[in-house]
Amino acid sequence: MIKSIIAQLERRRTLTKRKEKLLEKFVKKDYNNDLEEVFAKKNFPEEVKNLLQDSLYKTENAYKDYEIVKKNVISIDKYIQNIINAVNISCDEIELIRPEPGQKETYSIDKENKKIVCFPSPKQLLYAINSIQKFEDIIRIEPNFINVALTNTINLGSIVNAVEPIRDFNGFSWFPAFDIENYYYNLIYQDLIILSNNKLIDEWVNKNDEMVDYLDLFNEDLEKKYGKKYQKEILELLKTISILLEMNRDKKYKTELTKEKKEIKKELEEMEDKSKYLEEISKLKKRIEKNVKTIDITLNDKEKLSKEYEKRNKDFPLEQKIFSKNVLKKIMAKEREEYLLELRKCNDKIKSKNFIKYKKENEYKAQYLKLAGIKDLEKEIFETIMFLQKRVLQAIKYKIKNAKSREEITKIIYEIRYFNLIPFDGKNRICDLSKLKRMISTTQNIAIEKAYELKDFKDIFKDKSKNINILKYMFKLKIIRLEDVGFKLIKENDEIFVQFYDDNVLDEKFKIDTEIVPRELKIRFNKRVKVFDL
Repeated sequence: MIKSIIAQLERRRTLTKRKEKLLEKFVKKDYNNDLEEVFAKKNFPEEVKNLLQDSLYKTENAYKDYEIVKKNVISIDKYIQNIINAVNISCDEIELIRPEPGQKETYSIDKENKKIVCFPSPKQLLYAINSIQKFEDIIRIEPNFINVALTNTINLGSIVNAVEPIRDFNGFSWFPAFDIENYYYNLIYQDLIILSNNKLIDEWVNKNDEMVDYLDLFNEDLEKKYGKKYQKEILELLKTISILLEMNRDKKYKTELTKEKKEIKKELEEMEDKSKYLEEISKLKKRIEKNVKTIDITLNDKEKLSKEYEKRNKDFPLEQKIFSKNVLKKIMAKEREEYLLELRKCNDKIKSKNFIKYKKENEYKAQYLKLAGIKDLEKEIFETIMFLQKRVLQAIKYKIKNAKSREEITKIIYEIRYFNLIPFDGKNRICDLSKLKRMISTTQNIAIEKAYELKDFKDIFKDKSKNINILKYMFKLKIIRLEDVGFKLIKENDEIFVQFYDDNVLDEKFKIDTEIVPRELKIRFNKRVKVFDL
């Protein structure tokens, strides 16, 4: 009976999703109406309204090409609605400023006052809007230092990702720009999308449902696709790289981590002698209880409160003095709450059944806190980022292996091409990194072989294994729609090149680094053919 009800519910959900997708094809969203409703509630200058409308227009104009290139994206409706929602909820004031000659375009945000200050540029405005609406509680894990680092890593990556359509697409071409903020954060965010899916990651950063633990959903998705062992490894890598990046970004965070590392190390050493440790906790508990009792007596005795007031103000300069006994009462009440919190911790530690649990928690913290002792932080970040990219390539190879149709393998080929061209720093893309070249090449070869297996590509050589030498260059092309790509083999001064075309427009040309025997070819020199067998 229960199984039957569950099956009916699943069928209803499937039908609802199908109806929603069908409606999306026929109903075009009028974003201007939504935007006008927001403008009616805000006191934005006309210049700001025009810039925001221009930003949405450029985004919508570029989005079709963006969808083709990246494949794994949210709908244009959802994308633009995210921007409008952010303006509606998080922006009460937007001030546009003019750059000085030679000054780099930038922006600043004031979350508390819901204010944006930025240059009059659609890109800078979208950066600012996506920055101001970020949530600080998208992760729900302990300890807090991991929570903070992982939250910031995902949020900073999502900001760069959100500007991608108008940064890298102009309505005619795709050019993944080097001029972006936070290269590593962007790369990690793209890794998450490749490993999982853009819809889930977008809902995560925008907290579509506050009751949902999106990290759990992400872990479940990874386990389902790649297995439990892989899921655990990816999560550990994400925690590690997030902590390293946060230490590099925020010196105060690193200082606090170093301090906590010493405290945890000291406590773990003390826990080796359980009896002595519990005895020291008991002594600490008594001191805290005494402090709480002293506060209670002082708060209920006018004479004692006056003496405490005089004592605390005695050696402080005027600007640091407590100016009334009522203020002192609030300070002491807060101190009392802090003592009671420490007291609860002590009581938990003293309980015999909690000792092992608490020790394991400290050992877990120490596992990550040791990162605070790393001397060459930039090198460690680079090495960990490289390791994560290798795991992402491993996931792509798994997808290739499980591809069952031409549509699936075509989508994966687009994904590899996109991954290849992600900027790693100000001058290198992922495909340029020596530590990844061999694994990237292997992944591309496997994808091409699978495409031939699924009859997705046209034959070039009688020996299909040699086709890789021609088609591997496809992963470097910035042509938007790969299905439109054509090529021909040409000879120039005893050297052989492959010349690619975007429809009838000349595109990139590459020198072929292997010998080609004409009788092995199934196509003629100088004859243009399509890459995909459509």
